[in-house]
Amino acid sequence: MKYPEKEKSKLREWFSKDEINTIYMFIDTQTFTNEKFDFNNSKFNTIKKASENKHIKIITTIVIIEETKRRVVESMEAIDKLKSKIHLKKIIELIDNIIKDNKESDLFSKFMEDFCVENISKITDISMIDVLQDYFKKEPPFKNKKDEFPDAYNIKCLKSYLKNNHAIVISGDTDYEDCFKVK
Repeated sequence: MKYPEKEKSKLREWFSKDEINTIYMFIDTQTFTNEKFDFNNSKFNTIKKASENKHIKIITTIVIIEETKRRVVESMEAIDKLKSKIHLKKIIELIDNIIKDNKESDLFSKFMEDFCVENISKITDISMIDVLQDYFKKEPPFKNKKDEFPDAYNIKCLKSYLKNNHAIVISGDTDYEDCFKVK
């Protein structure tokens, strides 16, 4: 995510305060995919250090958990399909080891555990009626699309959970921006 210099300055100021409270961070599935599920890269290591110091608390929903697990499985299946086109035994053995070592439940569950991610779906009171009301009113994220129920659920959960807090939402999806604009 790129920020203009003015915004970077605000973020530096915000993070440098001594009396900083915990900052909630919501990471969209698209971000995990864009980072190739590499939870050990420099970006995630920075987040992990901040979460260990209780400066950042990562929150998620059941939608993000299940979408991310599904995408990891799809990636592993794509790798497995490549084996039929490879005729080198050593390479096939390496692929088998990669698949064995990166099962979806292990890979994402380890991230959830290592980063102390909290599933807010368990503690918010969001119902499908809440989501459907936005759908029929054509409120974001339903302005131009009808297939945004997962995002709508995530947004409702976030709004409910963060009534008295602020959060950083990391996503390339502009629907999140539209839903959290200050009016």
